[in-house]
This record gives sequence, structure tokens and C-alpha cells, in this order.
Amino acid sequence: MKVGSASLTLAALCTALSPIFAATPQETPPPTQGAWLYTEQTVETLAIFETPEFQALFGVRCSPEKELQLARLAPNPAEEGQTLRVTIGDVTRAYDTQIVPGQDAVHMAPLALDDPLIAGLASGKGRVLVEVEGEEPLNLPASKDVAKVIAACR
Repeated sequence: MKVGSASLTLAALCTALSPIFAATPQETPPPTQGAWLYTEQTVETLAIFETPEFQALFGVRCSPEKELQLARLAPNPAEEGQTLRVTIGDVTRAYDTQIVPGQDAVHMAPLALDDPLIAGLASGKGRVLVEVEGEEPLNLPASKDVAKVIAACR
């Protein structure tokens, strides 16, 4: 009987302590309403996520210099060096942002073509979580439009 009561006591203790030691899951924001738009211009290629009211929120750009860039367009002025965090599946990457001259509400970050995030962005599957401190997080659907922009930069 002693073993049984010791097991019961240990089980009760583990049950009581499990909420304390359990990892707190990060809350995922609700899906952001809107759609991806793809545009190919003579000097650059863009995939932009817009709200139903046509407000651009996030973009992936291949510049004329064939540099891939991420941009979080926000209602608040950007500050140099803020962190843009992007999560796709179990891959999370953080990038220091730069200010775009003449566009004080754009958090722009360069993305190397060998970055581990590229595969997730190019897959067109799953969700893309975009976070910048002080801004509403975005929970975007992945899109093949982004894959076209990545292909244009290669």
C-alpha cells in the first residue's frame, strides 16, 4: 500500500505543478484579412499583402539590384533598428529594419537569398506571422506570389 500511496502522492504533485512548468504557448493572432497582389515592373518585382480597403500591410520586393527585401508598412513611424520578426512554421527569423527615405512608416529589412526563411516563403503553404514591436502582428496566408518575387531575384 505504501508504494501505491507514494505513487498517488507523486502523481498528485506532478498534476498540481504541471501548470507552473508547462510552456506557455504564444498566442497566434487571428488571420489578417486581405489578399496578396503580384506586380512585375521594369525595375522591380513585388508581392504586396493588402487589406480589403486596399491598405498595403506587408511586402516582399526584388529590387533593381536583385536584392530581396521585406517591408512592414505600418501606421506608426518606423525607427531605425527596430526588429522585424517573421515566423513560418517552426522557423523564426529576426531582422533589423532600416528606414526608407521619404516613407517614415515602412520597416524595411534585407533578406539574403540563402536565408532559412526563403524556403517557407517560397512554398506558398501555411501562414506567415509578421511582428514589429509597437505594431499589430500580421497573420498572413503564404502565397505563390512571393515565390515569383524570390525567383525574380535569383
